[in-house]
Amino acid sequence: GIVLPNFGDTASNIVILLGGLSGVVSLVALDLMETEKNGVGIDRTPSEEWQLNVCLPLFFAATVVVSIGSTYYHWNPSDATLVFDRLPMTV
Repeated sequence: GIVLPNFGDTASNIVILLGGLSGVVSLVALDLMETEKNGVGIDRTPSEEWQLNVCLPLFFAATVVVSIGSTYYHWNPSDATLVFDRLPMTV
């Protein structure tokens, strides 16, 4: 069978990964729905545009990267792999 080292720490990152991916997919779906309306979109303030076009994509992408880095570290915890756990969290 498949052996998953540090099961609790490693497997819990699946939930984080799914959250990040669902956010990315939701933003892509929202963008596709708005482009299908032939340029007739929702009237948003500049701060709402900033949030949708910069903040949320960065947040969800960082969540995906954090889950991957954390999984890599917890798969084989060591000083050499600790940077992959901590570095994505600085974003």
